[in-house]
Amino acid sequence: MTEDNEFVVDDDPPRDIIGDPFDLPPLPPGDLVAEELELPTTPYATGKFAFHRGEYEEAIKQFTAVVKDAAYDEDSRVKASYYRIEAKAEHNLTEELIGEFEEISANFPDHHLAAAAQRRADALRHHFAQIAGEQ
Repeated sequence: MTEDNEFVVDDDPPRDIIGDPFDLPPLPPGDLVAEELELPTTPYATGKFAFHRGEYEEAIKQFTAVVKDAAYDEDSRVKASYYRIEAKAEHNLTEELIGEFEEISANFPDHHLAAAAQRRADALRHHFAQIAGEQ
């Protein structure tokens, strides 16, 4: 309410605040540079930035560095694992990714990305079954 006891109408549609941050469209290559924006330079942040720019090989490289670095906490390594597989899917969609998504779901069942990983595995299984003419 405003000071005049009038209601303010919010015409903006509701936004999904739980959705996957990787649903955003990628940034066009060459538009922005991390140094110009003074972005964090950790491998995880660099991987996310590369993913959004459509630079999937770089994203895979950066997320792999996080997964292999024991200095990162488990949550960061699980997220990096998940997004590394998403980057691999964008770069080269193969049936092997099903098992990688299932590994996250099986090894980290209480993590918030476990259900998402299982859904992606199921969706990929369905996708490849359709391609093979099995469904």
